[in-house]
Amino acid sequence: MSSSVNGLSKVINDGVEYEILGEIHEVVESLESIVGGKSAANEEVRKASKLIKQVEGVIAPYNGKEVDKIVFFALQDVRESILILAKLITGTQKSYFITKMVFASTMKNKLVAASDDLHEALGSLTFASNIHSNERLKKRVAEERAAQEKHMRRQQAILDRKFAVKDGEISPDKYTFKTPDKPFARGGTAAAFIVEYEGEEHCAKVWDVSQVTMEEREKITKTFKRELAINSKLHCKHIVHVWGCTTSDPTKLVMLMELIENGDLRVMLDNKELSKTLTIKMKIRILRDIAEAMKYLYEQNPPIEHRDLKTPNVLLTADMRAKVSDFGLSKSDVTMNTATVMSLATSGGFKGTPQWSAPEILEEGISAFTEKADMYSFGVIMFEVLTGKRPWAGQGHPQIINKVCYKKERPSPLPKVSNQALIAIMQSAWAHDKKDRPTFAGVCEAFENMDEERKAKIEKLRKAYMERKAKERLEKERLEKERLEKERLKKKEAERKARKEREDKERKANIQPPPPTPAEAGNGFKFTSNEQLKKAAKEWVQDKDKAKGKYGKIEDWDVSEVTSFHELFEEASEFNEDLSRWDVSNVTSMYCAFKKCWAFNSDLSTWNTSNCTNMERMFEECWAFNSDLSTWNTSNCTEMRGMFYGCSAFNSDLSTWNTSNCTDMYGMFNGCSAFNSDLSMWNTSNCTNMNWMFQNATSFDSDLSQWDTSKVEYKHDMFKNATAMKASHKPQGVD
Repeated sequence: MSSSVNGLSKVINDGVEYEILGEIHEVVESLESIVGGKSAANEEVRKASKLIKQVEGVIAPYNGKEVDKIVFFALQDVRESILILAKLITGTQKSYFITKMVFASTMKNKLVAASDDLHEALGSLTFASNIHSNERLKKRVAEERAAQEKHMRRQQAILDRKFAVKDGEISPDKYTFKTPDKPFARGGTAAAFIVEYEGEEHCAKVWDVSQVTMEEREKITKTFKRELAINSKLHCKHIVHVWGCTTSDPTKLVMLMELIENGDLRVMLDNKELSKTLTIKMKIRILRDIAEAMKYLYEQNPPIEHRDLKTPNVLLTADMRAKVSDFGLSKSDVTMNTATVMSLATSGGFKGTPQWSAPEILEEGISAFTEKADMYSFGVIMFEVLTGKRPWAGQGHPQIINKVCYKKERPSPLPKVSNQALIAIMQSAWAHDKKDRPTFAGVCEAFENMDEERKAKIEKLRKAYMERKAKERLEKERLEKERLEKERLKKKEAERKARKEREDKERKANIQPPPPTPAEAGNGFKFTSNEQLKKAAKEWVQDKDKAKGKYGKIEDWDVSEVTSFHELFEEASEFNEDLSRWDVSNVTSMYCAFKKCWAFNSDLSTWNTSNCTNMERMFEECWAFNSDLSTWNTSNCTEMRGMFYGCSAFNSDLSTWNTSNCTDMYGMFNGCSAFNSDLSMWNTSNCTNMNWMFQNATSFDSDLSQWDTSKVEYKHDMFKNATAMKASHKPQGVD
């Protein structure tokens, strides 16, 4: 009973901790000890009375505590059960001595019944408390999530105020270059430095414009302002935030932005050592981050086109999450009505990045730009991330334009990934006709579906693993049961032998033995038909003593006129009688004669088997059987299929057996782990089936290289798991 209330002392309901539940635990144990006759009653009953008042105080409507209804009713049931049990104990203690003597048994039964009722009430309280705790946990998680979101909004507001700048312009005296002569990254005419701004580290991207004309400088400044204007409206975790820029220095332009620790994606992919650390899961996550960022841009009103989406413009955080950057070529209808695309280099006009440019942009120019052009660039990025290769490496702009626009070629070779959904997304993204390309919202949905499919696959694998483990456990239990059964039979056989030896000694010591019975004198029951013998064998297995009285001792049975032992003792698992004196000279079929007689190990060395033609499965699964059969005449036997299947103890010398007429040896020694007789002289010229003949015969290594297997049609797994068998000893043409 005590386990039913274990842990209930910490059940919380609307901020109220029910410490009383711990006391319920203590009192219930005390009352149980009284019912069990282990302690005096007076003190324990007083405790119970006090506890009942406390429980009433908790569940009383006027105490101001809104107790959950399920817990409320469960507590009421516990109170009633404690009250009934306490009254019974008190009544028993106050009864007169003679009453106790007469009604002791009845009172004891009532006490036990009341104790059981209390146990059931406590179980209900446990269940109710668990439900109530789970509901409170859900409520607490929701409250914590709401508080966290509120905190993040407050922090973002502080951040926005902290880095608010007028017209995007930041005075150069507001930030300090940590290493002004050592940029941590460089590309084209721009270099990236770490600066300290407002007490935190940020990235300063610096362009050298000392050699450009005033007109070009104004164009680049306009580009700066455009990127800042666009970025200031964006609040997405997958987009790099730009704080502002400095355009007052005539020799350089500076853009202050969020510091992203791992640099750009292209550098990561070019680094062989670092790129090896990118798992397919990480690559998919990077691609999803980029797609989410682009989806966010096109969800704005009006939509924002990036126009320069490529791996150098994708930055990686310390935890390998992707952020899209560089909106210098972007277009938003809020900031500009027409787009003039320019390079940030020293010359005007469109120089762009043809490796990532869509066919319509290469042919018609920037005026043809739509979301589908950014989607084409995303397809090229997918190629880079999944292969690690640069698109169109070593080829000039004219060559790229010719291949992309006119030959409709794409970067190759295709990524070698098992998830073909990734290839499908990539190929649809860089489709030649922009109408065939998806939107970024569609790509994000495809990634989401892929994730659901992956989860479903993992769940399927988990279930398959659990099923396999369950099967392994069942198989282990089966093998253990089989092992124990073998040990039991082995022990029983040892006891039988010891008893037989003891009986033999006692018989020899008897100077005047009683007159022999007809059965003991060798005049056992004479069987004249196969059915008669089979019926007697069945009766013997069912009731040995009764059958002995009817037919005499089994070792003296006269079976000389019987011609078939067909399934004679099949599945008589404990049968192990002495059949050494049986005359089997007329028996032609011994099919399954001792099948699954696990304990059988009679001496059959003197049996005359010259007329037997069928020994199929004769000793199947006779685990203990190991009689000497070396003198058996098998010259007329044609069927030996599964004859010793599973006879793990069998190792008789069968080297002189005449097997010239045998046509089927399928599984003959399968599972005979101890068997290693010399069978090199066997005549197998008429055998057609040797499937699984020595499977699991782990000790067998006889030289069979001279066997004639010319008529053998079936040799499947003939030596499977026959671990001792040398390849040179196998018959020709057998693996």
